[in-house]
Amino acid sequence: MSAFPESRAPSPGPRLALTLCLCSLVAACGFQLRGEVKLASNLQRVYVTSSDTYGPLKHNVEAALTRAGAKIESVPGEGIAQINMTGVGVTTVVASVGANARVNQFNMVYHVDLEISDGAGKTVFEKQPIEQTRSFTFDQTQAIGTGSEQDLIRREMERDMSQAIMRKIDVLERKFSQ
Repeated sequence: MSAFPESRAPSPGPRLALTLCLCSLVAACGFQLRGEVKLASNLQRVYVTSSDTYGPLKHNVEAALTRAGAKIESVPGEGIAQINMTGVGVTTVVASVGANARVNQFNMVYHVDLEISDGAGKTVFEKQPIEQTRSFTFDQTQAIGTGSEQDLIRREMERDMSQAIMRKIDVLERKFSQ
């Protein structure tokens, strides 16, 4: 006989029941993971323009369109849809100033005006601004890392903006398929 009481592992029953209950609730509400964008037939061949011609946003959108099955064209023409991204840019705006009259917080605003025309030249998505904002605090005593922090935020915003544009294109596919 042991001096220590027998230890038993906790029963997986309550945890398993809770997990199964949560999974069935999520499935019942219609939740689905977001998959790749499906392109409408009139957006299978696409010409992409950007006011930031060699910027990462244009490259990211073209790569996402290619993954979705589109053929990226190098020149516009008959039967080729067109995605126009104008006003592309990131601005830094002062968000708050401390009691010592020094900046404490910045907002970075990524702005794009998006317009989409189908292969027949008909505008299927009127020109609309898309903006994303990220805030970051500025510590006067640790100013060395500020530039790299801004670069990281800018790269994240570029990736998020290309995903936002692809979601707009996905909405168009659903509109055309109805």
